[in-house]
Amino acid sequence: MSKRKGLAEMHQVVTRIATAPAPRPPAAGAVTAISLPAGVLELLRMAAIKRAARAGRGRPSVSAVIADLVEKHRQELADELE
Repeated sequence: MSKRKGLAEMHQVVTRIATAPAPRPPAAGAVTAISLPAGVLELLRMAAIKRAARAGRGRPSVSAVIADLVEKHRQELADELE
C-alpha cells in the first residue's frame, strides 16, 4: 500500500468519525432486576441482537426492547391500574 493511499484512507475514516452524529445522551432511568422465563429472555435477546444488526452499530440492548414494548402498550398498562 502506498503512503498516499494509506493517508487517503485515514482521512476518510477521520472525516467519517468527525461528521458522525453525536450520540444521544442516555435517558434518566433506574437499574433493576427482573425474573423472566428463559424463553422470554431468549426472545428479548434475539430481538435486541436483530435491532443492533439492523442499525449497523451499537450493542444489543434488551432494556431498550422492553422500554419500547412498555411504551407501545402504555395505555393498556395504565388501564390495568383502574
